[in-house]
Amino acid sequence: MLQYLNELSALVGLPILLLGLRGFAPHVWRVLTKIVRGEPVNDPRYLLAIAAFGMDLKGAVRMSYWDLYRPFHRLMTDTPTLGSLEGQLFNAGINSLSTLMGLLLLWVLYLAIPEERRHAYSIWTAPFFPIKNRERIV
Repeated sequence: MLQYLNELSALVGLPILLLGLRGFAPHVWRVLTKIVRGEPVNDPRYLLAIAAFGMDLKGAVRMSYWDLYRPFHRLMTDTPTLGSLEGQLFNAGINSLSTLMGLLLLWVLYLAIPEERRHAYSIWTAPFFPIKNRERIV
């Protein structure tokens, strides 16, 4: 069972990271639009939102390829595994850390919902709250 811990942790983490991407994309789009228009983006929150989005995107792409696609491909083509158990456990730890950071991003999106409307949402549905009604993260 330990040999599949890496893949299992990626199966849990990837949907959480994708939800974070869904929620932060409109905020990043707003910042990029300001940059294209030549408006100042000196507020550190702008850069923080772009950095969070970029790290989340990097984590999702890494999990998709290294932890899900490659093991599936090896399974389908009967290619022997390339990683050791220690490597699998290390990657599972990295996936767990990425999942935790994705949960924190979802929590930030949840807290950006106005308090009077927050009762109808959870961290899992917060990325789908209309951005025009959301308090500005950036």
